[in-house]
Amino acid sequence: MNYYSHIQSERLRAASRYFIGRDAEIAAITDYLDRADLAPVCLIHGMAGYGKTELALKMAESLGSRFRRQILVEIGSEPNDLHGKIAILQRVISMLTACAMPLSDDLDALQQQYCGLLENENVLVVADNVQYRSQLHILRPPAGCALLVTSRDSLPNEHGANASVELGMLSPDQAMRLVLNIHQPIGAQAEQLAKLCDYQPLALIIVARGLRKTPAQAIGVYLERLRAHKQRLERLRLQPEGGAWADSDSHSGIAAAINLSYQLLSPAQKRGLLQISVIVASFTRSMAQTVLGLGNYDLLESLTHCGLLVWDAERKRYTMHNLVRSFALRLLNHRESARCMKRYLEHTIAVASAVGQRVFQPYQRPQALQSLDRERPHLDMAWAWLLERATNPTYAAQLIVLASTMADIHMLRPWPREELLMRHIAWLRATRLLGDRDAEIRALIKLGQVYCLRGTHRAALETLHIACKLASQQSNYAAQVMALQFASVAWLALDDCEQAIESYQQITSNRITALRIIADPSSCSVPRSCRQTGDASVFNQLMLMRQCYRVWQNPSGELAVLVHAGALASGSGIYVAALGIYENALALVAIQGNRYIEAQIRIQRGAIYNRIGDHQAALADLEQALVIADALGSRPLQGLARIFMGQYCLLRSKYLEARNWIEQGLAISQLVKNQASEALALYFRGMLELAYDRSSRALEDVLRAEEIAHKIDNQLLLTDIHRLLAAVYCATGNISKAFTCCYRSLDTARLLQNPVAFGMGMWALGLIHQKDGALETAVRVFQLTKKLALDMDNVFLSSLVFKSLADIYLKQGQYALACEHLDQLLEYTVITGNTNDYTLTLHILVFVYRLRNQSDPALERYKRLLSAASSGENSKE
Repeated sequence: MNYYSHIQSERLRAASRYFIGRDAEIAAITDYLDRADLAPVCLIHGMAGYGKTELALKMAESLGSRFRRQILVEIGSEPNDLHGKIAILQRVISMLTACAMPLSDDLDALQQQYCGLLENENVLVVADNVQYRSQLHILRPPAGCALLVTSRDSLPNEHGANASVELGMLSPDQAMRLVLNIHQPIGAQAEQLAKLCDYQPLALIIVARGLRKTPAQAIGVYLERLRAHKQRLERLRLQPEGGAWADSDSHSGIAAAINLSYQLLSPAQKRGLLQISVIVASFTRSMAQTVLGLGNYDLLESLTHCGLLVWDAERKRYTMHNLVRSFALRLLNHRESARCMKRYLEHTIAVASAVGQRVFQPYQRPQALQSLDRERPHLDMAWAWLLERATNPTYAAQLIVLASTMADIHMLRPWPREELLMRHIAWLRATRLLGDRDAEIRALIKLGQVYCLRGTHRAALETLHIACKLASQQSNYAAQVMALQFASVAWLALDDCEQAIESYQQITSNRITALRIIADPSSCSVPRSCRQTGDASVFNQLMLMRQCYRVWQNPSGELAVLVHAGALASGSGIYVAALGIYENALALVAIQGNRYIEAQIRIQRGAIYNRIGDHQAALADLEQALVIADALGSRPLQGLARIFMGQYCLLRSKYLEARNWIEQGLAISQLVKNQASEALALYFRGMLELAYDRSSRALEDVLRAEEIAHKIDNQLLLTDIHRLLAAVYCATGNISKAFTCCYRSLDTARLLQNPVAFGMGMWALGLIHQKDGALETAVRVFQLTKKLALDMDNVFLSSLVFKSLADIYLKQGQYALACEHLDQLLEYTVITGNTNDYTLTLHILVFVYRLRNQSDPALERYKRLLSAASSGENSKE
């Protein structure tokens, strides 16, 4: 089960306002979906320009009540190879997961992830312009979902669609109505126009929109010109090499409509249409302006008005139909095409650079990845164009810029490894062609990483050795450090620890200085993104550093590494690993007698125990930390220990004690100007105010905490703050804001890949659905969260979920299910030592069993436990 799979409700854009007819096709598809048992796959096929996409959108609109979410995937430009299939699945998965998590480059893994995301969800996937059967096969959804496919071809049924609808031309009556809906003054001549356009929707729309600027008395002249164009094209088709439309699968009606519309454009409009035809997919206004070299939108608006471009107001992007693009490209001369491609490439590289700058800023990553996924067809075009011309110095320079920009992005949206290897080799050759040593070193290091990804570690070591040698010659110390670090990772993969340690020793003769450079958070060797996501390579480096310190018999250095590794594991939600690391660190502390470090570790460990619900262990660590902090007189430690003691009391429902501890911690934090501790104290105080039903005070505290957390860029704390904000808004009845804050919390948790934070966010999401009255959705979210909590063995989260599910089942009168969850909750309250929840749960169980069956033996057991709890006796059985 993929725990990041909760999908928000979403609908596709509406079909074109000019959509008309197709009643029989809509009825056939609806009838098939009504009869389908598992995961229906329905194919809409027909010639270009017949309105397949608009029919699919119309179907999605009519099926809105059946599906919780609908997504549209544009397939047309993707090749039928491994790279294309991976790109399709990555794009779909990024839509389903809000673009917040790294994606695999393995096709089987992506297919499993795709099906896992759709499992138990109700999603309609619309795949537009599928060209190959294999593309349809990889998008087949699991049960409960549906796939609606559009294609020019009738794809074979093997691995294909369960049902197929062929889309033909409109009926004469429908075609006339479409024309009159667009331009009423055509009047009686609508029948003649529909016939000239072969009753094709695209041709009718282009011609009718073009007639808007034509005086009523000139409509007849326009139709005669259209007839002449059509007759000329039909004669050309009969010739062996019949010109621009001889190989087209469209009728002469649509060809004549596009041709005539083009002829009626002004010279500037003609030139503009031809220029933007080099753009391979949907595009933004800024991209079009760059390619056109213009500073206004008039030309784009006029082409849209003529029907040669389509403007999607929701996505703020233009689309040019493939038939229009093919027509324009055939008329674009080679010299003008080269100039347009140059501007197109420059804009695409600039977009990649902007994404690269934002993608590793945690709060901006989801939006950056969305931009990347939207622009991916343009990036693939840029790569293909530059790789073909890499021997040209001008294009080689552009290739270096694009490759350097995309190098780190590949970690989040990886291309197939063979494709990645080819691109990095081309990057390296381009640097050597231009004699750019610094760029060559960077290309070599990144190529070494790619070899490591492919598992060819010997090739990686050879490449990194060359990079290290060049970096030494250039006195590029940072690059040398990076190359040797990746070399050490390669040696570790080959189980050669001695060589790995030697790689670090080569950095400098002063080993301790080298290790400080490696451990420095600002060093390029430990990227910020890796520190936040708990990347395995960083853990490998930290464990290697620990091994180095052991070899050199330096316990202080080993202790520093363990503290760093524990913080990394804790921040990533890997609490079991963090507790084990801190245990080893405390053993070293006992030898060295470093009381300050001991207090730090105990505070962090106490915070972890609070999160996982082991309150007794949390109390033991925090009390010892308080004693040490007070003895040392360290104000920062005193403030932090008191804040987490406040959290402990808050979780145990000891609100008066919690307020006392939190207020003390907040005052100390403000005194020493420790913003991280201050934000934490305000967050806990906001929780306390919410417990007292003082929502306005809670909102004030939490918003202040959010402001500080943004300022210090503490993303993990922001997940908690946004979740608490959702609870505050929920308490005040502002459900829409509650959903917004909760989804922000979930997005950040996905970004950090922190399963605990994500699980808490899912629990909060269930509460909001429950508050909103959507109990079925709430139960589904809680069930997913329950499995996540049980898999993590997180007692605290499990208790919250069991309590929430029991509450819903009690309200629905499902007492057996309620008792099952309450009984499990009772066990967890014993584990956590929460006497208040223990007694309350017993009261509810006794009440429910009395309602169900007075003679049930369980009732007597719960009565005895309740009596023991009320009299202060030991309630553990």
